[in-house]
Amino acid sequence: MSETTIGGIAGRMPKFLRRADPAVVTSFACIVILLLLGSLYSRSFLSPEYLLQQLKVASFLGVIATGMMLVILLGQIDLSVPWSVATGAMMACAAAAYGSLGVALAIPFGVLCGVAIGLVNGIGVAYLRIPSMIITLATNAVAQGLMVVYTGGF
Repeated sequence: MSETTIGGIAGRMPKFLRRADPAVVTSFACIVILLLLGSLYSRSFLSPEYLLQQLKVASFLGVIATGMMLVILLGQIDLSVPWSVATGAMMACAAAAYGSLGVALAIPFGVLCGVAIGLVNGIGVAYLRIPSMIITLATNAVAQGLMVVYTGGF
């Protein structure tokens, strides 16, 4: 009896849903529900400006997630990413606002700050044989402490 019911429902479903992975269909349905709830909550939720802003944030997170994916594929873990990004961004902003570098050189300066933190992590893991979780947690704490000192506790 249940086979007849399931077969009847499956026969009425579009072809792409019949062969789709249930997890993908469920995820897509959740996204649609969240979009509908968000648009009911705020009129500007689906506005072009808001969607463009979300795409900008998603592209930034995509770059970071790609780097994290590569680290995880190598069987390691990097816990210093949030403060590496924050340190690079803060140093770039400080160089642009207070330094004589200008914006054109402040951005590469911020990237170099992040690269320096990554270099410390890489040397610690590859040459000093410190477990990646320990060295990245340590550089995370050092970067966080330096930023607290630099901002005067803010």
